[in-house]
This record gives sequence, structure tokens and C-alpha cells, in this order.
Amino acid sequence: MINKIINYLSTMKFATIMLLLFAFSIGYATFIENDFGAVSAQALIYKMWWFELIILSLAISLILNIFKRKLFRKEKLATLMFHFSFITIILGAAVTRYVSYEGMMVIKEGESQDVFLSSETFLSLKVHDEINQFSYDQNLNLSSITKKFDNTPILKNLFSNYFKLESNKLSKSFSVEYVDFLTNVKDSVITNSLSGMRLTSSLENSKKGTDISIEEMTTKDILFNEELYFGGVNFTLNNPNENSVNFSLKEDQLICLSDFDITVNTMPPTGNGTIYKKGEEFFIKPMSLLEINGNRYMFADYSYKETKEMFSVSENMSDSYKGRTIDALVLNVKSANYQEKVTLTGRKGIYPNSTEFELNGLNFTLSYGPIFYKTPFQIHLKDFQLETYPGSMSPSSFASEVEVIDGNKITPYRIFMNNILDYKGFRFFQASYEEDESGTILSVNHDFWGTLITYIGYFFMMLGMILVFFYKKTRFNSLTERLNKLKSSSLLIILFFFISFSSYSDEVNYNDSLKKYSVDINHSNTFENLLVQNDGRIKPISTLSSEFIRKISRSEKLYGLNTTQIYLGIMSFPEIWNKVPLIKVQNKQLQYELNSESDLISFVSFFDKKTGRFIFEEKINTVNAISDRDKSKYENELLKVVERFNVLYSILVTKEFNSHLKIFPSENNFWKGEMFVPIHQSDTSSVDLIKSYLESVQMSTINNKWGITDTIISIISDYQTSNGGDIIPQKWKIDLEILYNKIDVFSLLFKWYFFAGLILLIFCIVLIFYNKDNQKQLTAEEKSLLIKIKKRNRKIVFYSAICLFIINYVLQLVLEESLEIPPILWFITLIFPFFISLFNQTYRRSINVIIIFRYLIYVGWGLHTLGLIAIWIISNHAPWTNGYEAMIYTVWATMFAGIIFGRKSDLTLATTTLVSSMLLLFAFVSFLDPTITNVVPVLNSYWLMIHVSIIVASYGFFVLGAFLGLLSLILTIIKTKKTKSILELKISELTIINEKSLIIGVYMLTIGTFLGGVWANESWGRYWGWDPKEAWALVSVLVYAFILHMRFIPGLKSKMTFNIASVFAIYSILMTFFGVNHLLSGLHSYAAGDDVGIPVYVWISVFIVIVITLVSSWNDKRIKS
Repeated sequence: MINKIINYLSTMKFATIMLLLFAFSIGYATFIENDFGAVSAQALIYKMWWFELIILSLAISLILNIFKRKLFRKEKLATLMFHFSFITIILGAAVTRYVSYEGMMVIKEGESQDVFLSSETFLSLKVHDEINQFSYDQNLNLSSITKKFDNTPILKNLFSNYFKLESNKLSKSFSVEYVDFLTNVKDSVITNSLSGMRLTSSLENSKKGTDISIEEMTTKDILFNEELYFGGVNFTLNNPNENSVNFSLKEDQLICLSDFDITVNTMPPTGNGTIYKKGEEFFIKPMSLLEINGNRYMFADYSYKETKEMFSVSENMSDSYKGRTIDALVLNVKSANYQEKVTLTGRKGIYPNSTEFELNGLNFTLSYGPIFYKTPFQIHLKDFQLETYPGSMSPSSFASEVEVIDGNKITPYRIFMNNILDYKGFRFFQASYEEDESGTILSVNHDFWGTLITYIGYFFMMLGMILVFFYKKTRFNSLTERLNKLKSSSLLIILFFFISFSSYSDEVNYNDSLKKYSVDINHSNTFENLLVQNDGRIKPISTLSSEFIRKISRSEKLYGLNTTQIYLGIMSFPEIWNKVPLIKVQNKQLQYELNSESDLISFVSFFDKKTGRFIFEEKINTVNAISDRDKSKYENELLKVVERFNVLYSILVTKEFNSHLKIFPSENNFWKGEMFVPIHQSDTSSVDLIKSYLESVQMSTINNKWGITDTIISIISDYQTSNGGDIIPQKWKIDLEILYNKIDVFSLLFKWYFFAGLILLIFCIVLIFYNKDNQKQLTAEEKSLLIKIKKRNRKIVFYSAICLFIINYVLQLVLEESLEIPPILWFITLIFPFFISLFNQTYRRSINVIIIFRYLIYVGWGLHTLGLIAIWIISNHAPWTNGYEAMIYTVWATMFAGIIFGRKSDLTLATTTLVSSMLLLFAFVSFLDPTITNVVPVLNSYWLMIHVSIIVASYGFFVLGAFLGLLSLILTIIKTKKTKSILELKISELTIINEKSLIIGVYMLTIGTFLGGVWANESWGRYWGWDPKEAWALVSVLVYAFILHMRFIPGLKSKMTFNIASVFAIYSILMTFFGVNHLLSGLHSYAAGDDVGIPVYVWISVFIVIVITLVSSWNDKRIKS
């Protein structure tokens, strides 16, 4: 029996089930975290016993497979290292989970601290019986999600919030049992049972009626079975006494029996009232006025017992949730036959409140919330320092100058982002700071052994990756050998699917006035060299104009003008440009409401022609009142359109109110948008230089005389140079940024990749289908000839490609404006005659042309590299800190993967190039913003270059694998019984390259993910926190690990299954790359863009892939049968 269990635990089937359960649980948890907060995700999944059981099962499976597959052999050393690394990492995670602790320490400047607040919540219990004391802290993971299982009999003790603590260590036993848990509670007042009667008196006999103010009135309650001494008179209720006014309530009627004479009058008074003698019993009703011993009292009404009851207003426990309040834990404390219902309030990150009471001779003190940890030394904060980006309130860095006080030993230290204080097993990290900048907030972590063991696991992982590529007896090298055998047995067959491409020109003749009043191109070139302060950066106006026009119109080329001409024209001629269609409106309903059929709409079209009111005035106020998660797609699009409208408005009114053109240096590195200069040296009056300049531009455009206007620009430029100080970038950097804006290298690369890849495919088709000898094996003579051709033409082809690029670019700059010929057409014109001349030539020349286009692609990738380097230099940080930069870097990595594997497969290179062009197109037309921005302080680290570059580069290999898998499925669809043998060889070749690509990708993603854990440990004090980005990166690792192990599972080891899996697996990468940033919330929000939901083309792609999968599977079965 035991042997059967062990054998099953060591099977790939069991490991597969655990991997998929693990991946599904993690993915599901990220959505729980997004909707209900990280605490809820931990309570439901991450800290549940069954989740830990899955991890333990995976560890056991890894250990058993080490022995089952005899991985201790020399040839299996690389695989052993990977298995051993994961086992070690799981062990380190267990130590961290059960031994370590962490929290937050808040220190004010000039103060010292030796305690910090835990990051988790506890039920703290202290009980004493006057002799002995019992103390216990129970870590609780409670949530509104797990609460739903509280009353389910089977699941109550497995998944719910329910718990029960019992103890008999004191003189009397007791228990504390869970009753309820409420999130984000508020109080409501509930009126319950009758408690007594209410008397009101002024105790001022000299005043009557309206002479008595409300402030002089006193109200008191007489409670049942009690007495009240009020104004010299003793009152009782259901508790008769001597020398008192005794009230009693019988059958809902109030009876009075007094030891004094009482005059009773109704309200309002109807006369002198009724006099009741001492000892006379009478009925009394509310709103009765009583006069007793000269004092007047009014029986207004009965009094009722009011209680406050808590209720939950939201289930979201996220710290970022705006409606986040306090949580309430309801407990039932019991000792013998005595019990007490107790409600404790608290939550993560809030100092807990204690509740004290006595029950059956035991004294209880209970609290819910974080607990305090104490360090064996003190941290003294000498100074907190905060630096911001120039002209912005965004922090560029913040640091704490501290002293570690350990007895008589005082050690100074500086803590800042990515620079920690490590002392006696405690690690202190710069987490945040007080809003008033009066103190610092440090993250504290105590996890020496867990971190050490985990880092050892990372070391084994790195060693395994090195061995994979440099050790001969590995799966990767065996795949290489199989690929070489396939290459020697047949020609490479390339099949392409047609890609539809359409373009349209933005060169639209709007009206004569637009051409007549367009700003001179030469002057705009001078103007764009000025510097401007915007979003914490000093940048050339060339960049600012590109950002603004791209924001407004989602395009950088309109009406035959560049962005600087448009930007300067809007400011100088607002009365013309407010009628020009500039604002991008993609939503059809919005277009209809604006009475437009075009997706570009003018500024004036947003106003009602009759009333002159803003068309969306009322609607925008309504939309702003709706929470972000409840907004519809139309409402989100409306907000974006109104934002574009506001940006255009700010440019149109620059003459009167300049809010964006900050070009004049001033004190404290905050540049201004205005400067007043005297009209004459002897005159005290002055003019605004910006307004004068724009008016001068207007006059110069009309009369075509630019002397004075150019002089103003020269004056402003000299002023910037003289007063800008150290924050002005070096001139060569400014020139580089302007050149980068003009070349628009990545837009150019889209065309370059598309046509180079497409034509490469065409020539491969020629070799396959046009040449009659296409199915023959290469002879030794042909192989030798091919090698000679490659060596002979290497330099010629390289320089020819560079010349081709220069010619294309010059033609684009010189001729595009006058002849309005798109650069794509010039590209085709240059290449196509050369293509036609060689179409019917020999096999040798066709191979030569393929080599030419191979090198053209290499040159394009080189330009891609230079473009990334330019962004790096301009921004002063690695070019993968936002969605757009990460996207173009992913394309770079995809091309790099294609070039590596394309050496043995022209099909791979051509496919990669076409895919890269599509990815670049997506970057241009999607929601990604190419604006170069500053980075948040946590990203100012060398880890940005290491962790992010490795992870994002791995995406390139996964993209390549997905499209090779898709191409293999398409080849399977067109496969017939006649072409079966040839296409099977090519499908095998593509599958091998696909698997090699996925191997590299999964190794890089795994290493990158865990290097990110190292970075997180250096920045936030913990190497793993189940942040959605971390979680989905791990999901992707698990998905691809499963795919690479499918060959061990009978029924899943076919080429068809592998290619299908590699295609569908790319959606986990899409979720990791885009979905987490745009659909979920977490610590990686600095890479987020607009909230776009799930784009419709994602669903379309899923549908297409499913259709291709079904058709290819059907055709494969048909041919085999």
C-alpha cells in the first residue's frame, strides 16, 4: 500500500495535477486580492492549510523524482540542480512562513524607537485570576470571503473564519469562541425596550414659558426599579419609597402616588391645572407639566434603551480602498455557566484597542489587530531627507539618517531605497514617510534563516541554468543535435500566411487658412530646441509638443505638419486651430453626440451652437461621481475625451494663461511660465515675453518676416543657459532627444521589419514552390557554394543595407512633405525591382537574396538596439520602466531570439520579424503611452537592469515559441498525404526550435522572477509577498514547466499537443505583462497604463486560435487514418 502511494506521488500525472492546482489557485487569488484586498487573498488561499499541502506535495514529488529518474548521475547534473533548487526554495519559504516576522516602525525626527508594529493581525488574550496569568497571541487570517463558510457544517472547520481557544491553566477553565467578523464597520443606533421615564426642568422658578432658554433646561431619566433625586425632590419608578414622588407603570399606564401635593397641567396649559393631594393616586400622560414644592417638571415622554450596533459597509479589505474603515471581531467568552459576548475592533496597520472585563472571577484583556515586537537595540532618527524631481512634488528619493544605539555602542547609518540597515538579524528598509515629512516609516524584517536558505536555492537554480547551456548531456543540447540532423536531411520549407495591411494618410487638406497660417518649418525647428520643465523633467519643446499632440490626437503627423508646428500654431492662432479637427474620439456614441462622423473632432464642436454651453457639462459631473470600478466603457472613454479636450484648451489659452510652457528658470528649480520685460529701458511698464513672442509668431507667419521672432527665441535660449543651473541636461543629450523625436525609429522599424520579413518569406516560397528541384537534398557542391557566397558577400550586404536605410530615410525627410509619398512606398520601390530581377534566377542567386534580407533584418535589429540606448541616455534609466518601453524591449528580445534560432532556420527568422512588426504596431495603436517619464524611487536601482531585463527578455522567447507553434498548426492544416513526409520534417524542425525557445524562456523567467525576489528583499524587506505580478510570473513558470514536462506523460507527448500548448500558454504571459498592470492592483502599479479592461481583440485571437487548433487536429487525424 505504501509503495503504491509512493509510486503515485512520483508520477508525472500527480505532479501535473499539483502544478495545475497550484497555478490555478495563485491566479484566482490575484483576482480575490484585486476585489477584496491582499488580506482576503491570504485568508482564502495563501495561508490556508490546503494551499500549503499542495506546495508540500510538489516538494515530495520533486524529491521522489530525483531518485526515480536517477538524477545523481553526471549527465543529469543540470536537471538535479533545478530540482534541488526548488526543494531548497520551498524549505526556505516554510522557514519564512513559520519562524520569521515583519512589521513597520515609525520614528519621528529626534526620537528613538525599539518597537515596531507587526504586519499581521492577532487576537491577543491575557487572563489572570489574581494569582496566575495566561497570555496568548493567536495569528488570525480573517476575511469577508472566508466568512461565507462560517455556518457550513462540513467547511466550518476547514475554510471559514471559525476558531475556538480553550484553556484550563488557571484556577477556572475558560474558552474564547469565534462568533462573527465584520469588515469596514460603522455604528448604527437602535432603539430597543422601554427603560424608564424622562423629566425635564429649568429649576428656575422666577422664569416662565418663553423666558426660559433651552440651555437652562435639564433632562434626567428615572429608570425602572431605581430612584432619582432631582431639584430637591426624590423620584422613584416601580420602586416606592417614603418622602418621594412614586411612579409605577401598570398595563401601559403610568400611575403617580406622591408624598407631596402636585399640580398637574397638560401641554399646552389650559388653565390652573389639577391639584392632587398627598397620598392621592392618579394617572399621568406624557407632555404633562408637574409643579412640586415650587419646582416645575415636565414629563415629556418615556425613555428607551438605545444600543449601538455595528454593520459592515463593504467587503473590500484593501489598504488602497478609499472606504476602508475598521474591522470588528465578535467573540463569545465562556467560563463555567457564565458567558460574555465581546466585540473587538481593529485591522492591519492600526494600533489595537483593548477590552477589559471580569467573568466568573477571571479578569480578561482582549484586543484584535497587530502586536508589538521589540528589538534588542534602539533606532534614533537624526534627520529625514526628501528630494523631489525639479518642478514637481513627486519624490525622486528619500532617506533616513539614523543611529543604532546598542548599549554604549552608537553606530551611524543612512537608510534609503535599496540600501538597507542589517543589524543582529533585523533588516530595516526605507518604506515610506509621514505626510508632513516629520518622520520616517521603516519596514522591519527578521528572517535570517529563511532568507539564507532561499538564497541558497537561488544559487542552485543559477548553477542549473549555466549547466543547461554548457553541459553536453542536457535536453537543450539534445534538441540542437536533432535539429542539425533534420537540417542535413532536407531543405527548409517555409510556408507563410497572408497578412493584410492597410494604411491611410493623415495628410488631409482641411482648409486654405490652415495652410496659409502654418508656422514656418525653419522657425519651428529653432523653437523646438528650447527647454521646458514638465512632469519633473527638463526636456526640449520637441518632446513636449510630441507628447501633447499625441495625447490629443493619438497621432504625431497631421495635415502635413510636424508636432512642433501644430503646437506652436495652436498657441499663436487659437481662433483658427479651435476649428480644426484635432481631438481623437473613437467611441461611436460620443461621435454621434458631437454630431460628427469622423474620429477627429474640433474644439468648438464640444459646445452647443445655440447656448454655447459645454455639451458634456452635466454628464461629466455625473460620471465623476461614479467609482472607477463601476464606470462603463462609454463613461471611461468620455473621461479620456474630456481629458484631451482640456489639454487642447490649455494650449489654446496660452496667451492669456500659460499653465504648461514653463521655460523660464527660477529659484528652487521650479521654472515659470511667464516673464515680464520692460518695453523701454526708461519705462516702468512691461509686457509678458511669452505673449509677445506668440503675437510675434502670428505676425511673422502672416508677413513671412522672422527676424524679430528668431531674436526672441535667441534671448530666451541664452536666458535658459545662464540661469538654468545644473538641472539642464548636456547639449548632446538634448540634441539626441530631438533627433530621437524626429527619426521616430520604432515607427520606422515597424515598416522595416514588416517588409523585410515579408519579402524574405516570398523568396523562401520561391525556393520551395518555384524551383523544380526544391525537394532535392543539398549536394556537397551546393553546400560549399552556399558557404562561399556567405563569406564573400558578408561585407557587401552589410554596407548595402546601411546605404539602403540612409537613402530611405533621406527620401522620407526630403520628399514626404512636397510629394506626400509615404516612406513605405519608397521602401517597396527600392526593393521590388531588385526582387523581380532575381525572381527567375538560379537557386544560388535566390540564396544570395535571402542572405541580403537576413542582413537587412540584422541591421534593423541593430537600429532597434540604438533606439533603446537612446531612451536609456535620455531618461537616465533602463528603457523598460513603463508599458511602452517594456513592449519595445520585448520586441527587441523577440528579434534577438529569432536571430539566434534563425541561423538554422530562415522560416524562424522571417516569422519572428513579421511578429515583431505586429508587436510594434500594437505598441503604436494601443493604449500604451510612449512618453519618457521619471521613475519612482524604488526603481532607482541596478536591479532594474538585472531583474526586469531578464524577465521581459524571456517574453520574447515565449512569443517566438507561440508563433512557431501557430505556424506548425497551420502547416498541419495544409498538410496532405502527398506532402506529409516533407511537411512533417518541417513541423519537427519548428517544434524543436519551439521547445528550445521555451526552455530558454522558462529559465530566464524563473531566474528573473526569483531575482525579483532578491530585489524585493532589498527594497521592501521580504522576498515574496504574493503581489499579483509575482503571482502571475510564478503561474507562467508553472504553465511552461508543465508544457516542457508533457513529454513524460503518455497521450500528451505528441508534437501537435506541444505546439497547441505553446500557443495557449502565451496568454499567461499576456496576463503577466499587461493584465496585472491594467486589470489588477498591486505594488507594480508604476508600470500601469489606462484601465482598458480586456480588449476585444484578445477574445478574437482566442477564437482564431481555437479554430486553428480544431481544424489542425481534425486534419492531422484524417491524414493519419
